[in-house]
Amino acid sequence: MIKELFRKHSFKVNALFSFLYQTLKVLIPLITTPYIARVLGSDNVGEYSYTYSIFYFFLIVATFGFTDYGNLVVSRVRGDKHKTSIYFWSIMSSKGLLTLLSAIAYLPTIWFISAGSSNALFLYLSIGFALIGTMLDPSFILMGEEEYVSISIRDMIMRLLTAGAIFAFVRNDSFSNLVIYASITSVGTLLSALIVIPPSKKYIQKVNIKELNLKETFWQSLIFFIPTLFSSVYMNLNKTLIGIYSPDSVANYQNAIYDNAVKIVTIVTSALGSINSLITSRIANDFYKKGISAIKKNIEKSIHFILLLALPCFFGLILIAKNFVPVFFGSGYEGTVNVIYALSPNIISIPLAWVILSAYYIPTGKRGLANWINVFVAIVDLISCVALIPIYNAVGAAISYSITEFLQLILFIHYSKKDINWKSIFSSYAIKPFDISLFMGCVILAFNNFSDFNNLSNLLISITLGVFLYFLLILITKDELMEQYLLNPIKSRINKLKARWSSK
Repeated sequence: MIKELFRKHSFKVNALFSFLYQTLKVLIPLITTPYIARVLGSDNVGEYSYTYSIFYFFLIVATFGFTDYGNLVVSRVRGDKHKTSIYFWSIMSSKGLLTLLSAIAYLPTIWFISAGSSNALFLYLSIGFALIGTMLDPSFILMGEEEYVSISIRDMIMRLLTAGAIFAFVRNDSFSNLVIYASITSVGTLLSALIVIPPSKKYIQKVNIKELNLKETFWQSLIFFIPTLFSSVYMNLNKTLIGIYSPDSVANYQNAIYDNAVKIVTIVTSALGSINSLITSRIANDFYKKGISAIKKNIEKSIHFILLLALPCFFGLILIAKNFVPVFFGSGYEGTVNVIYALSPNIISIPLAWVILSAYYIPTGKRGLANWINVFVAIVDLISCVALIPIYNAVGAAISYSITEFLQLILFIHYSKKDINWKSIFSSYAIKPFDISLFMGCVILAFNNFSDFNNLSNLLISITLGVFLYFLLILITKDELMEQYLLNPIKSRINKLKARWSSK
């Protein structure tokens, strides 16, 4: 039974494990974040966030869109071991070359930025060790083969071990402990890559070096790299700009509260967007066989799913943020609340944009158009950051980030409306969850105003009340998706148990 589970390309099984994988990918840092926030303190947390934001630009050059490209091409030639191997070795060779070039550029850059500070240089080197893991990571082949169960279990194990190491070895707010924390996360990245290598071997074989096509691999991966590059502008350059434009006395604190708020929002968006990697590989085959009509149903179902969960999360996060921040991060991070307010619209816009990109622009060969949209919104983000961060610091960066993501979503919708009837989709699937979420929000708001509990009790009751009320009303109103994936399986299970009981 277990072997069959791992062998079959069941969309539901893959969706479940992809959901667990994507959720744990962000959930583990969130589990460690309260500990790190209290032990390292806001200055160290902010310094790490700023340092990593600079390293990230070298990291994305090393990855260069190879994972997305590899996922797509491997899914197309699934079952042909020779062609899969040619793509695999072409991508791994290209990635190794770019990682080497990125490392060569990274070393003199950090020497210049460190300005003679051995501590700063050592921190940059500790973080930079993650480049090795990026170079060796072959997970794209398992994604293309839809082996999400294998990827998920192995990666979850490594992330749990990394979290354990953080709790075991990071003990105070000294600089040495900050370096230990940076080293643990980097080594974790390397081990996560190494542990995926064994299950990848069954899909590849040796090929003649003359069959490799590095030039094509670079050019095709460039299509995926461009949006990653420009999206990093408003995901990581914002942190860099906070460090540059905020007064020196508060720069680390502003980066700390911004980074904390981003983590909170990211756990929600990553959970909601967990189906995207599944969509890319599954729809790619459908489109090339049947055309645009084959993917419309999947897009509609994905949008329905996102709206059903994103809207209550949006309202809920805004209402619990004031109690959540002091309970989760401890004292000294009060400014995180306002940053969360500014970032909260991303809970809706980011997952929707991800789905449209994965389910429409990539399979239909319109990634180039999506790239130009990314370039445009990145420029908008840069301009708005320069205008807002000097005045509002971390909140200004958050406002800029939210504006950028919303603008990207609007443009994605606009340039796909010839093929997708967005008016029909949103009118069908947005109104009900919005109304119920609004009602849920009013109940939670009333509870918060009249309750006399402490922050922790208020937080737990608010979350429990909101989740129970929302799903109860969704079930009562007979939402199609909830009936298909929740009520019907439960009813089926109950009927089977009744049949077994009556047979006895």
